[in-house]
Amino acid sequence: MDFDVAMEMQKEVSNKTAERKALDSFLAAAMESGTLSGSRIRKALQDVLDEANLRLAKTSIEETMSYDNEITGVDLETINNFTVTLASVGNPDHGQSPEHSLPGVKSITLPVKTLQQASDACQKYITENDLGSGNWSGGDVSCDGKLIARVSYNGRVWRPA
Repeated sequence: MDFDVAMEMQKEVSNKTAERKALDSFLAAAMESGTLSGSRIRKALQDVLDEANLRLAKTSIEETMSYDNEITGVDLETINNFTVTLASVGNPDHGQSPEHSLPGVKSITLPVKTLQQASDACQKYITENDLGSGNWSGGDVSCDGKLIARVSYNGRVWRPA
């Protein structure tokens, strides 16, 4: 197993342990003070389960769409007939549906000549639509219908693994 993968798995286990301890602490304090009814406990637990399920689904997607090599320098300026997808999704952390675009934010496929132009277009779209990282779902760059790169929220460009 790759060292980075092992470290990431350890971090995920630590995060889950910390989340569990925080939830246990919250529920115990709320029950002691009598401020949390049975229905509120069920709602709090359902929220935690929903978040865990979403995290698992997101992890599965990220595993199938792995990007490992950043494209930099002159490679960003190579001219070709590329297209870049600009898109948003709702962020569940803000009560939005991750299955739909944000209201009023249209998805666009835009022709660009370079990967730098693709990155610039993504950054402009993100800024103009006031997207957070949890709302960004675009950035796929294609050439002749083949996925060749992805622009991340911070504008960096990556080759598919």
